Amino acid sequence: MTLTFTPARGTTLTEAIYSQIVEAIRDGRLAVGDKLQSERELMRQFNASRASVREALRALMMARIIEVRHGSGAYVNRVTADSLLDYHTLSLLLEHDALHQLEDARLVVEVGAARMVAQRAELADLVALERTVTEMEQAAAAGDPVRFSRADIAFHDTLMQATKNDLLVKVHYVFHRLLTRVVERTVQVPGILEPAAVNHRQIYDAIVRRDADEAARLMEQKLRSSSELVDELFDSVHTPSATSAGAADRASARPKSL
Repeated sequence: MTLTFTPARGTTLTEAIYSQIVEAIRDGRLAVGDKLQSERELMRQFNASRASVREALRALMMARIIEVRHGSGAYVNRVTADSLLDYHTLSLLLEHDALHQLEDARLVVEVGAARMVAQRAELADLVALERTVTEMEQAAAAGDPVRFSRADIAFHDTLMQATKNDLLVKVHYVFHRLLTRVVERTVQVPGILEPAAVNHRQIYDAIVRRDADEAARLMEQKLRSSSELVDELFDSVHTPSATSAGAADRASARPKSL
């Protein structure tokens, strides 16, 4: 039997679309490996705009509930109870330009944090940071994106702890889970791990040298590159066709960092 959805009503259209697809997975109407209908068909069934459907698909991908196979379409992933229930954590991603807002927040917080840590880091902070960088390098050499993403997140958490500023640590925690989702997605880009590890090593080396200006410059460079990569990846979820395949090719062809 062909799966159909009902017109989206109540709350926001995007949340209603998201919730219906999640419910179809929960009750078994959609199984792991099943392909979702085309964007045009989803628009028709939900009686929703292209923008609403695209934002719902973007959130589902961020939650790892679906995966987009370039040139083929969107498919149901093997999901966990946590990912199915995690809509409210992802709700920020459903707002207009929210990913850009996340990246802007990182620029404000983490560039300043890199400068601050270069000026005040203690030996224990440097040891902890170096441990995360080494872990990234080893994960890159092994081609292990899951291990790399954990080390990447640990680097930024450790950096914020090293500022010795409790307020900054709390601000960072606000977008920590969203950042985790972004990193887990971007580390899947072919060829990204080694240049990302190199970039983190460069930031760490600048901090060790107490070169605050260079640490801040390298962090800003890394974050802007990451923002470009995220734009390309999430644009590709909208149209899984030759166009999105080209976006994926561009993402993997240009050297970037996370």
